[in-house]
Amino acid sequence: DDGNLDIVTANFNSNDLSIFWGLAGGFFALPEVIPTGLRPAGITAEDLNGDGRIDLALALFGDNQIALLQNDGARSFSAAGRLDCRESTYGVAAGDMDGDGDPDLAAINNGDLSVSLFRNQDFQSWQALPPLPLPQRPVALRWGNIRQSTAGSERFPELTVLSAALTLIGKPAAGHAAESRVTVFEYDADSGGLLPVQETVFPGSALDFTLANLDYER
Repeated sequence: DDGNLDIVTANFNSNDLSIFWGLAGGFFALPEVIPTGLRPAGITAEDLNGDGRIDLALALFGDNQIALLQNDGARSFSAAGRLDCRESTYGVAAGDMDGDGDPDLAAINNGDLSVSLFRNQDFQSWQALPPLPLPQRPVALRWGNIRQSTAGSERFPELTVLSAALTLIGKPAAGHAAESRVTVFEYDADSGGLLPVQETVFPGSALDFTLANLDYER
């Protein structure tokens, strides 16, 4: 650990990722390019195998999969398997949905209108959970503890998904007014998966979102 933040980009058209290693003084090295698979569209960084190093997971739009890259140290990565998703996987995010200490993965499937879920089993393997259906094409997702009034919710981050009338593949439906929606999923201990607990619909074609306490004052 050199104490410097690095930058990683998913390069959709060239089927690879670029790593800009952080240098002293706030500068970055020229990018190191690593092949990924077809059409990487999203990326997340997290210690996925419990070895203390930050690994990478990429949403492969063209392969309908999540590609896992293990951090081997000394600025090198190796392929660590793939997780099968649904059609046109567009984004991926890591979060400990069940509070057991290891990060799980969620991926949005823009062509299939769904969310793929994978439970991290003690850093050893991945369990595919039933996909979560969505009424519109998902375009972005985030984990975050947003339902703090729910009993015990501080242990379990919620998954928030943005869906929109924004077609990334195929033709948009004619004659429909543009609208978007934010859906919040919460961990359900009985099923071991996620259940929708809130949905907000609003006009327009939203593309991305963030979670922040904007009215907090220091």
